[in-house]
Amino acid sequence: MALQLKQRFKAAATAFREAVWYPSEAGGSPDDEGWRRLSGNLQRDLLPFAQDRLLRVVYYLYETDPLARRIIQMTRDYVVAEGVKYEAKDDRVQAVLDRHWKDPINNFELYFPQEVLEFGLWGEQCYPVYVNPVDGFVRKGYLDPARIAAVHLDPDNARVVRGIEVYGLGEVAGQMYDMPISQTAVNRSLTVVSPDLNAFGQTYGFNTGESFYFRVNNVTTASRGRSDLVALADYLDLYNQFLFNRGERAAFGNAWIWDVLVKGADPKRLDDFLAKNPAPKPGSIRAHNENVEWTCVAPDLKAHDAQYDARMIKNYVLGGAGFPEHFFAEGGGATRSTAAEMSEPVIKHLSSRQGQVKAMLQAQFEFFLDQAQMRRVLPAGINREYDLFFPELSSKDLTTVGQVMLQAAQALMIAETQGWVTADTAARGFCEIASLLGAEVEPVDQLEDALPADKTAAAAGDAHPTNNLPAQRRALKAVK
Repeated sequence: MALQLKQRFKAAATAFREAVWYPSEAGGSPDDEGWRRLSGNLQRDLLPFAQDRLLRVVYYLYETDPLARRIIQMTRDYVVAEGVKYEAKDDRVQAVLDRHWKDPINNFELYFPQEVLEFGLWGEQCYPVYVNPVDGFVRKGYLDPARIAAVHLDPDNARVVRGIEVYGLGEVAGQMYDMPISQTAVNRSLTVVSPDLNAFGQTYGFNTGESFYFRVNNVTTASRGRSDLVALADYLDLYNQFLFNRGERAAFGNAWIWDVLVKGADPKRLDDFLAKNPAPKPGSIRAHNENVEWTCVAPDLKAHDAQYDARMIKNYVLGGAGFPEHFFAEGGGATRSTAAEMSEPVIKHLSSRQGQVKAMLQAQFEFFLDQAQMRRVLPAGINREYDLFFPELSSKDLTTVGQVMLQAAQALMIAETQGWVTADTAARGFCEIASLLGAEVEPVDQLEDALPADKTAAAAGDAHPTNNLPAQRRALKAVK
């Protein structure tokens, strides 16, 4: 009896005990071994086998479920469908970026949209980098997320990714290859590209490392990213099963049979009748007397209208993905005005993803330029500024924008004439509205081109109402 009580007590204690002991959190006392505070640093990652299963599930959904595939593809299409452009301030920087962009292995024009798609599909991307030691030219590789054994974060700052541990990679002559099955594959660690903070090193201030690693849909303390389909997986599967069941029910509902009543017939006579009278073909003639009755019988399954249920499940999935139903062949009761209002949250969602993708590309460009500058392909102090141009997420209503520009221009003219604002302020306001059409104009440049040199200074000034004195009004009118 005492032994049973001891075993039960031990089992109960094990049920409440944490599996890992953190001496720093528990205070280092032997009595606290096996325990930790509830407020301690919790594990936010999946177990390795669960992470592997997650990747298999989202890949299965992408390959077999049309709705899941479209959700992933639509995000990619909005973010980079028309392509990404870049323009450097210095021609030498432009040449370095062009060389990396157009390289047949890097081939950003071809592979970058696919990387954006898989960024949402897997929730993470890892690109090993191979740097030419002479001129610093960088070629990107690709590492499947299933090959990642672990992602190591900085213990003092979970935002910093220190390294990637990779399954089954070996090194031969400085290159990585898949290990043969007959050999024992040894995990390899890759350092993640980050700035070198060693003030005594030759690469101080430059980005160095063996691979890029980007993640999305994760909380800060989770080392691995999460797919866009993770939260939707069960409901996508539910919707798929629902449609399959309804299709199967519809097939049963379309089935029918011939029911033949032969009056006064014994089993032997029925068998003879069936042998001589097979099911009639469409358009054929059938003759019988009053002792035989033919009836076409169809099943009555009493099935209710499933449209509401299907729409409910579908909208639940689409709401979780951040898209309205009219994006997916379901107009519903949406009008043009309501559809435009419903699209606003979608644009915000896609704009956030576009910002993440832009940061990914900027990180790679900075690494390319750092490697070129470290090998003196680019001189120190060169202007490394460049602009990235991503597709517009929403098409502009040019009619509406044109009407707004006309009304705003008239209002600004009146304000400037009355001396409420200066010419510079009016120009800035008009240029802001012109930017809605995609035009990039600088108010100062426009004023210098539009006004004579000796009158430009008279038109410039502070837009504050207290500074728009009558003298300034006369000066502005004189300019006109």
